[in-house]
Amino acid sequence: MIYLTNEQLSHAHHLDQYRWAMNGNEANDSYFRHEATEMHMLLVIDAVSDLLFKAVQVGQAQGGGVHDHLVYGVARRAGDIRLAMREIVQTSPVGRTKPMVSEEVDVASRALNTIYINIRGSLDNLAWAVIEKNGGLQKAGLNPAEVDLFGRKFRKIEAWKTLTEALSDMADWTQELARLRNPAAHQIPLAVVPAAMGEKDAAEFQRLHALLLAPLPEGPFDADTFRKKREETADIKRQMATLGEYIGDFAHRPKEGLNPIYPTVPNDVGQMVRAARIVLPVLAE
Repeated sequence: MIYLTNEQLSHAHHLDQYRWAMNGNEANDSYFRHEATEMHMLLVIDAVSDLLFKAVQVGQAQGGGVHDHLVYGVARRAGDIRLAMREIVQTSPVGRTKPMVSEEVDVASRALNTIYINIRGSLDNLAWAVIEKNGGLQKAGLNPAEVDLFGRKFRKIEAWKTLTEALSDMADWTQELARLRNPAAHQIPLAVVPAAMGEKDAAEFQRLHALLLAPLPEGPFDADTFRKKREETADIKRQMATLGEYIGDFAHRPKEGLNPIYPTVPNDVGQMVRAARIVLPVLAE
């Protein structure tokens, strides 16, 4: 397993590794951007695997509530994030242009929601592990809603002030995450955009969609009629799946615009890993 530095968890770092090869030619530069983006995603997946093992290691050494939040919380979530990131790689590889079929949209959207729910959940588990390490909620003088690594009251607790100061440069990221990419309770789930369409393709999509939803003629029907209808439906779906071009974006609330899967997803996971790397050594003391 490759250990990444915190700098290597950022997409910008991987782009910088290829600057020497970029010469302003779009075909050439696009190839190296593709290489940097793909490598970033795969290496962040490795970093998540490393986090899983580190969380188990520290949790088992500490026991009690710290154990539960690290082993049953952070480690389990890391496993879910790792699997979901692999599903993103499979359904939404860097550079894909072929429109997604509905089954791929379902898999990729589910994976995105799994990743972001568990990013937020991992940060929560880390905060609770800090609470448990320092004597529990009552000793901290907080209520459960105030257990947040980046929360105002949490950051004021003197017992872990050095820790929260080390995390302070990530505060803007967590606010952006909560505002634009948070599918947790009371929020809006994330969804992959299957394709972007021009006017012509959009009109054809609407026409085919209307055919797909057209009511059946009055029955009764024999087996051959049902077979033909199924074939017609499958053919319509195949035609719909050829329209437009996949652009690799996902949406939260439509009015907020779109997020590119790359580098947004691996950057966000990388930030969560970085936060865990700051917290785990403190918990291990």
